[in-house]
Amino acid sequence: MTCQDIQKKELAGKTKLTAVTVYVSPGRKTTHFLMLNHDSKGRAILPMAYLNQIVGKIPRGTTFSVA
Repeated sequence: MTCQDIQKKELAGKTKLTAVTVYVSPGRKTTHFLMLNHDSKGRAILPMAYLNQIVGKIPRGTTFSVA
């Protein structure tokens, strides 16, 4: 097991401050810091309620991606 694997396993099920960046089509980006839970692989779980709050501020018809 690598150090990254051990760290991911230790973070599983814990809440951690996580940066969520939303890229909007004309080259703009916004970053939001949220307290998110992490799964067993160390990935953050973004609830739909948080995503709806962030995306609700973007004008309709605009292309966006979340990183």
